[in-house]
Amino acid sequence: FYNKGLTLSSGKKKLNLAQLSKKEIIPFFHKYGIILFDNFETNSDSFFKFTKRFTNLFSNDATRRETKFGNRYLKSVDIGNHVIEMHSEASFTISCPEIIWFYCQKPIRKNQGGLTKICDGIELWNQLSLKTKKFFLKNPITFNNRIYLNEKKNKKAQNWMFNFPGAHDVKINWKKGIIEYKLTKFLMNETKFPNLLAFANHLLSVEQEDQIIDCFYKEKNKIPKKIFKEIRNLTNKISLKFEWKKNQILMIDNKRFIHGRTEIKPGSKRDIINVQTLKSNF
Repeated sequence: FYNKGLTLSSGKKKLNLAQLSKKEIIPFFHKYGIILFDNFETNSDSFFKFTKRFTNLFSNDATRRETKFGNRYLKSVDIGNHVIEMHSEASFTISCPEIIWFYCQKPIRKNQGGLTKICDGIELWNQLSLKTKKFFLKNPITFNNRIYLNEKKNKKAQNWMFNFPGAHDVKINWKKGIIEYKLTKFLMNETKFPNLLAFANHLLSVEQEDQIIDCFYKEKNKIPKKIFKEIRNLTNKISLKFEWKKNQILMIDNKRFIHGRTEIKPGSKRDIINVQTLKSNF
């Protein structure tokens, strides 16, 4: 994958995804953290069946996203035409998936935008300044979240508990269908490589995410703007831009990579389907 990952292609003769060996795929995924599946015979049904081979538990994605083909785990990612800032999917919540999958049903026309941006969090962490690294090694970040439920109930609001490290101050407003809670966590993830950390989180996308009320460290201290600037500039420098082709699939380690999207020009549209593996089976 652009010399930074791996492409698996069926070659001139198209093969079915079911013909791929799971035992061969997993070592590649551990090494590269990202795999592009190209030129395979597939559709939404075979794509979902393929993701199930690697999944113990799927994530329930944000309710704002359109469900596809009556499958609650198949979601459209193409809401609007705006830029989507770089992020690790749902990394501000207790439901951060291990793997995210993208399937291109309909690519966008050439030169119309809609490129998927991808950045390796290991490379990002390695290139951050020593001062910024020390800041994040010392300070866990708190995300103050407001999550919208699928339904409302005529019940009194109540305090709650999530059995998840770092989750606290959980309150449920049943009548409004809202859960508010704080999640305090370090923004670096341990990887499968010894002594290597990946800076994969939602920091650059805080202002764009309507489920995040605010984020801070310690007692409501704001993260310095110069740190945001350094991370954004470095991410823009080392990110890859991927132009989709029909039926391509991306399998991405969400704890290692961040991703986003460039602006889609008015009048243009693409159709990318997303599946999120909360817990993998390998």
